[in-house]
Amino acid sequence: MQLRAEAIVPIPQEFSRSWDLRGSRALRIAEWLSPQTRLPVLPILLAPPKSPTRKRQAQLSMRDRLANPIRFEVNEELFRTRSVPSSLILVDDFFTTGHTVRQAARTLKARGVQSIHIFCLGLRPAVNRH
Repeated sequence: MQLRAEAIVPIPQEFSRSWDLRGSRALRIAEWLSPQTRLPVLPILLAPPKSPTRKRQAQLSMRDRLANPIRFEVNEELFRTRSVPSSLILVDDFFTTGHTVRQAARTLKARGVQSIHIFCLGLRPAVNRH
């Protein structure tokens, strides 16, 4: 099977979390993947607005993770200056339940992306800690 993607899109991270980690892990992975695939990194997705009461996915129980509505926003300026890629690679650092990439993919599909491939650096077994 040959992958026919036009761009790489990292899962965005809330600013303060990215600051704490000295940069977004998904963005770093996407930037590493870009020269390997010869595909541009496009910041199409923006992190959902920060809520003082909302916890990070990693801090939630399994049930709460899956019920947590992650409402990604799109970079409207990028959509005005470029055509929407029909196929892309969505990058995240870890895959636990798949909820984050599923919500991001729904947002991208709603904007006209037809094919989405997922690239995650690691797989974390979904364990209900609570």
